[in-house]
Amino acid sequence: FFSHVPIALVKASDPSFEIEAVVSDNIAVANVFVDYKITKSGVTGSLLTLPMNIVAGTDSTYSQFIPYGGLGLSNGDKIEYRIRAIDQANTPNTKSIPTGSPGFYNVNVVSLSPTQDSYANNFDNTITASQDFFGSPEFSIRLETGFANGAIHTNHPYPEGQGFPNNRFEWVYQLRVPIRVKETDATIKFDEIVLIEPGEPGAAFPSQDFYDYVVVDGSKDGGVTWTTVANGYDSRDYSPWLTRYNSATSGNNSSAIGDPTLFRSRTLNLQDKFDTDDEVVIRFRLFSDPGAAGWGWAIDNLKIQIDETPPAVLHNHLDYVVAPVSVISITLQPSDASGLDKIFVDAKFNGAEQDKEIIVEENISEYTQNFTTTGAFEAGDLFEYRIRVTDVFGNETQLPATGFFRVPIINFGTPVTQYITDFNSPNTDFVGNYFSITQPSGFTNSSIQTLHPYPNGFGLTNSTSSYTLTLVKPITISATNAYINFSEIALIEYSGGNNKDFVVAEGSKDNGVTWLELTEPYSARSQAAWKSVLDIGGSGTANIFRNRLIDLIASGDFEAGDNVLIRFRISADGTGNGWGWAMDNLSIQGPITGVKEALDLLVTVYPNPVNGDVFTLEVKGLTARSGQLQITNLQGQQLINESLKLAESTTRKEFSTSTWADGIYVVRLSLEDGSTVTKKLMKASH
Repeated sequence: FFSHVPIALVKASDPSFEIEAVVSDNIAVANVFVDYKITKSGVTGSLLTLPMNIVAGTDSTYSQFIPYGGLGLSNGDKIEYRIRAIDQANTPNTKSIPTGSPGFYNVNVVSLSPTQDSYANNFDNTITASQDFFGSPEFSIRLETGFANGAIHTNHPYPEGQGFPNNRFEWVYQLRVPIRVKETDATIKFDEIVLIEPGEPGAAFPSQDFYDYVVVDGSKDGGVTWTTVANGYDSRDYSPWLTRYNSATSGNNSSAIGDPTLFRSRTLNLQDKFDTDDEVVIRFRLFSDPGAAGWGWAIDNLKIQIDETPPAVLHNHLDYVVAPVSVISITLQPSDASGLDKIFVDAKFNGAEQDKEIIVEENISEYTQNFTTTGAFEAGDLFEYRIRVTDVFGNETQLPATGFFRVPIINFGTPVTQYITDFNSPNTDFVGNYFSITQPSGFTNSSIQTLHPYPNGFGLTNSTSSYTLTLVKPITISATNAYINFSEIALIEYSGGNNKDFVVAEGSKDNGVTWLELTEPYSARSQAAWKSVLDIGGSGTANIFRNRLIDLIASGDFEAGDNVLIRFRISADGTGNGWGWAMDNLSIQGPITGVKEALDLLVTVYPNPVNGDVFTLEVKGLTARSGQLQITNLQGQQLINESLKLAESTTRKEFSTSTWADGIYVVRLSLEDGSTVTKKLMKASH
């Protein structure tokens, strides 16, 4: 009786390879021999014989090493061997394996290729792809029935582990090309189908309850020792695989067949187990124990350290240019781990193309491309541009992602005392990229909208960008009604209790050279309705518009009579974003009537709580010139009911609470235009 797992291949760099066999006989085994011959460069040497020795601790396992080191074998050479056993009968019997013709096991000699920085193969040319791999005959590169393209396939089905040794099979398929590990993009990517016997629920790799598995190994000593690049896995790793495996089981085995719809991508990182500049050989391994088996493993579209990441491009984009200007400069900082290939700035001036290529130079991180025209760029002209950068692998980044940056050449208009719009008609009063007047789904009319989601930042400073919407008409600040009022949605990223990205309104009184905040920056965290939508990754709808009132002179940077440019700015860093920003019903120094949120801000009572005997009612900048003031306690008892004359700017009036008991009081101001403001006032003497 013979039991032997044939050796399919050996590496040319090894000195020898070991063969083992279990040999038994009803009488007794007298001798076991291995006969072998070596073929080098097409020339076959003479037949050689070595005795096989009993392995210590066993009574029927024999072993021997077949030497071939120093013979200069190379890829394509081969070693043939057979095993002969002779028993102790009076007339000895001899038996050899393999039986039949040609009577020898064939062992292919393989050698590694020169080390490369990357490797890619889609296995469509099965013949040439097969030359890059060697391993167990249970693996091959072929066009499998039901598949449109070649791939690495195990046998389908793969046999369950059984026989010698230890009722276990381990099949390997190794890439002949060693890979030099990169500092970045050190990835192994491939598409695969894994219809492999699933282990017990919750079983950890590797363990007896994990059963069969597939795994990718790496070795930095030429294949002497191996390290798993990541944990092994089976059909449980992807629910469609497990569903398919379980869809056709008989006994413990699955007869379910894989097809291309089951391909799923996998990415492994060589840096998890190896260091930069390690030279690593890679193999795919299938482990099978006894008990059950299935269709097997298929691997396609293998990419090792292939850079599929497009270049990074940092740039402070232009939104407008003030005329006249003779030169428009575009400055950018492109970078790529694998190296830059080409840089283009595609431009159009009043529709005429002016594309320019920037020559990539070593050790240069920042480039500037200048654009000129005959004479100068004048108000009314339109300059458009985009940036395209490719790396040495052909990956391209385009900025903006679609279309062009639009840069109108402008002069700011004559100052106005007020500006009002509902954005329901065409509007050319604003400049800024990444904004448009549109009516998305969930809205009842047009409004200013950012891109949804708004882009991550790409600016020159910390990858942070400013997306600005600038009103081209300066505003002369009023002495009596210096307010901006609008409704908005700000689904803008925040982090914990802080703004990460933010919205801010800003003003400039030096023609846009410097900008000062008109309000504190804010994000979705400033309104509960916004925060709840952003937290679930939701989109803006009309029902979460909230009013904002901004006092133009509250900061102290501006005063009545200043001519001020107004802009709205979104600051976005390089990671994370949200749905974005929307604005409607903008009123700058227009009448403030009937808007509850605005009135609440314009009417205040202080101090609140009252800790003395007097509080002040303050009313600022309303169009109404009179109102009726009523103050009641919570039982409805009226304490004050009087008419109130209102000034154009600010009205303040003090009221005594000396006779009031501690508690909560309701202050209600009814205005002549029908609006009502209600405040709660608390008195707490102690």
